[in-house]
Amino acid sequence: MNRADYTVLTVTFNNNVLTGLMIKSLYKQLTYLPQVVIVDNGTQLPADKMMKRVFKVVDNFNHKLLPDEHQPSRNHCAAINYAIMNYIDTKWCVLVDNDILFKPQFKQFIESVNVDEFDVYGEIGWDCTPPNRLFPYLCVMNVQK
Repeated sequence: MNRADYTVLTVTFNNNVLTGLMIKSLYKQLTYLPQVVIVDNGTQLPADKMMKRVFKVVDNFNHKLLPDEHQPSRNHCAAINYAIMNYIDTKWCVLVDNDILFKPQFKQFIESVNVDEFDVYGEIGWDCTPPNRLFPYLCVMNVQK
């Protein structure tokens, strides 16, 4: 998959530092930046002004776009769905949490992905109780499907 095929999507909640470090680690591993969409779900700290100049930042600060659904995840799921439906214009979305750092293997992984073999790719498991689910901290999704 080449960089024109996918967009990196992350949702933030009051933590510009972690988001910046995640993006920096992505650039370090790829030596280029694909399209990046950041959904700002914060309630105390708006998205960094520099990020707004460089990336597509969807401003949901203090629930400007999406109502507060009182989810334990701070509207994380609703924000992901909203961004995919309205701001991702590539066929593929690499959904990442903003508190991850990319390893050197990511470049090899993303460049060798055979997009004809799957609709969604990521780790499957469970947190506290079953059922199994696809973990959203790093997964690749076919946006059209």
